[in-house]
Amino acid sequence: YNSDWWSKSDAMQGIMDRTRASGWSVSSPLSPEEQVVAHEFGHLVDQYYFGGKGGDPQIGDRLLGPMTQIPAVSGYAQSSSMERFAEAFVQSYAGMGTDAALQMDAAIAAARERRAR
Repeated sequence: YNSDWWSKSDAMQGIMDRTRASGWSVSSPLSPEEQVVAHEFGHLVDQYYFGGKGGDPQIGDRLLGPMTQIPAVSGYAQSSSMERFAEAFVQSYAGMGTDAALQMDAAIAAARERRAR
């Protein structure tokens, strides 16, 4: 946590604008604060449904195919499967209807169904 960056909304907006423009962070209609919270919540969803493995391929294969097929929606998403999951979750949360968001929605729905059995 960097209090210089994240404690002031205007500073946060500037950082998010730059990282979105560069392609490092996922593009979304969310405010910077919402985007950060959605991304971090995506990690919790990953932990709950997939054991925090970012859509581990073995789990993904049983659900609907390898989670690694979810497109990397940002430069940060390319850094690990966990970040790919969290960045795609941002687009899903925002209701964007992108390929990544739709695949994320399907993966979560399949995981919910699997846990309900």
